[in-house]
Parts: sequence; structure tokens; C-alpha cells
Amino acid sequence: MSSSRAAEERATASPPAVAGDLGPADPALDSERLRLCMEAARLGTWEWLLPEGRIRWSDNIASLLGGVPGGPGDTYEAFLQRVLAEDRSRFAQQVAAALETPSAFNAEFRVYVPEGAPRWMRARARVFAEQGRAVRMLGVLQDISLEKKAEEESRRATDFQEQLLGIVSHDIRSPLGAIISWARIMAAGGPPPEEQQRTFRRITSAALRIERLTRLLLDFARAQLGGGIILEPRRADMHELLQQVSHQFRVAYADRSLVCEKEGEDTAGMWDPDRLAQVVSNLLENALKYSPPDTPVRLAARARKEHVVLEVHNQGKPVPPELMPQLFEPFRSGPQASRTAKTSYGLGLYIVREIVRAHGGTIEVRSDIEEGTTFTVSLPRLPPVAAELMRRPAPVGPGSKKG
Repeated sequence: MSSSRAAEERATASPPAVAGDLGPADPALDSERLRLCMEAARLGTWEWLLPEGRIRWSDNIASLLGGVPGGPGDTYEAFLQRVLAEDRSRFAQQVAAALETPSAFNAEFRVYVPEGAPRWMRARARVFAEQGRAVRMLGVLQDISLEKKAEEESRRATDFQEQLLGIVSHDIRSPLGAIISWARIMAAGGPPPEEQQRTFRRITSAALRIERLTRLLLDFARAQLGGGIILEPRRADMHELLQQVSHQFRVAYADRSLVCEKEGEDTAGMWDPDRLAQVVSNLLENALKYSPPDTPVRLAARARKEHVVLEVHNQGKPVPPELMPQLFEPFRSGPQASRTAKTSYGLGLYIVREIVRAHGGTIEVRSDIEEGTTFTVSLPRLPPVAAELMRRPAPVGPGSKKG
């Protein structure tokens, strides 16, 4: 074979295979790669043909929207109805502005889904025009719900850090400084005899305030981290619990009227009495804080067939309606009764709700100018956590025999 002939054959032969070579293009394989990328990125594609008034969607758009019946619709008007009402006007204005220019389009909005919370979507598109008039919009639709959730959690973590600094710098540092000052007075010989009891009460009150706030923070941290409220259920009587807690408060609020009531004979159940004491204490302190000093605060234990109801009632300004939906959320403060009222970070009512939920109970609040404010807690006599403990077999001792 001549050298020229050999060179020609080498030039026309297929190139040698190299590591990583995927071979000749395969449309089916390329389509599968694109599908995997779109699935991983949780996005789909769409094309809006403006002269025809129709939108073409990729096959996975319906699943991104939660499997909506009939898909997202093939018109802009049909898809617009999928957009959450609160976001619809803003979204429509962004679309109109992109078509008028025409220009690139980028919007974030929420859409309704058949089940569950609305999903966050991000739409990005390019507008194609002919003679300065938009004729087609080509874009992608991406589910960014997880991204928005992460942003919200990050924001909440930042807010918590800021609130925690405020708690430490004010609500803990202030009573701690008072304890130190009064301790120095006592060490230096103490106040006059007629002031000693008052000084002791101030020191005790400040110390209890620090202890209570520390417990609230620990419970809040445990609840936020998913650990939940830990219960140790045993038989307890709600009316007796109300009397015990109110007696403690009468020492600190000697000038206030606390009335305990009982309805029915049996107000007992299988609960965690220490945790329920927290509930009563937080609700009672809240009632005292937001009611006029010359009005009574009423506590009631009411027996029902399967439940026991706890009520804490006070007069005074009602809770503003706009605060009702977030009353039990952390770091939400109610209306201040006076300028002397300490800043509330809303942890007390949040922990109350978590303790009640851990008992399988419910909590509601009614508030108006005529009847005042009433917190109502309904607890099953045998909460799920107590029933579960009763179903567990008793531990077998080392000297016990089976059978």
C-alpha cells in the first residue's frame, strides 16, 4: 500500500476512543439527561405564543404544581387563577410590564395546590418581539418552596439571636443587678428593720424572675429543636393545683384579689402537675399584668365527662383582634398595661400552648370590652402520653421469674 493511500485511510477512519468519550449524540439520551436536570432543579419549561393566546408546558409542570387537576391550563388567564390571591395582582403587573417593553421577566409568587400549603414559584423568561411587539415568551417555572423555607428558618434564627441578646441584656441582667445591689446592702449591715422583709421579698422576686425566664428559654429551645415538652404524668387535681399556685401569687400580689372556683366533684386527671403549674402560673401572671389593679382575677376548674376545663379570666382592655392569630407565637408581645410593665417576649403563652398540646389538650381565648379576657384550657383526663405509659409492661426485676 502506498504511503499516500495509507494516509488517506487514516484520515477517514474513526478517531480512537478516549476516556470519558460518550460516543455519538443520542437524542433519547440527551432528553433523559435534560429530564434528570429539570427534576433535580425542580423546574419545568413553558412557551407562551401570544398571537395564539396559548401556553405550552413541559410534561412535569403539573407535578410541580402538586398534581393539579387538568394541569395549569393552556391560557394565561387559566394559570393566573392558580396564583395565590395575595400575589396575583403584583404578578400580573410584572407580566404586563415585561410584555410592554418587551424585556426579560423574573418573578416570585405562590400558587395554590390541591393539598397542603401554597408553593413558592419562580418564573424566568425571555420575551421575543417582532417589530417592537412581543410575540412569544419562553421561560422556566421553578419550585422554590424549600429555598423560601430555608430563608424563613434563617431569618427566624437571626431574630431569635437578637431577641436572646435582648433577654440576656435586659430581662436577666436587670434583676441580677438588683440582687447584687441588695446583697451588698445586706452585707453592709442591712436596711432598717422595717425594710428588711421588703428587701428579702425583692431579692426573692428577682431571683424567681431569673429562674422562670431561664426555664422558659430552655423549654423554648427544646420545642424549637424538635424535642418537645417532656411530661411525667401522675394523678393530679386541677382545683388543688389552682389553690396552690394562687396561694404563691397572693404573697407577691398581696393587694390583688384572686378567686378560685370549682364546678363538679371530680377535677382530677393523669397529668404532669409541675407542667400544669407552669400553665396556671403563666396565665395568672398574664392576667394580673393586663388587668386593672382594683379588679379580681378568677380561676376555675370545671369537671366534664372526659375532660377537665381550666379557665383564667381578667377584666381590662381586650386583646386587639389583629394580635389574636399570633398570640401564642414566640416573641409576640401583648398590649402593655402600663409604662411600668416589663417588655414581654411572648415565650410564656407559647410554652403554655406547647404544654397543653403535649397533654393532648386545647387552649382558646375570648376577649372583648364587656366580658374581659378568658383563657380556656381543655385537658383530657387521660392524655395520650399517660395512656401510652399505662400500656407499657412493668419492668421485670432481677429476681423476678417469668410465667
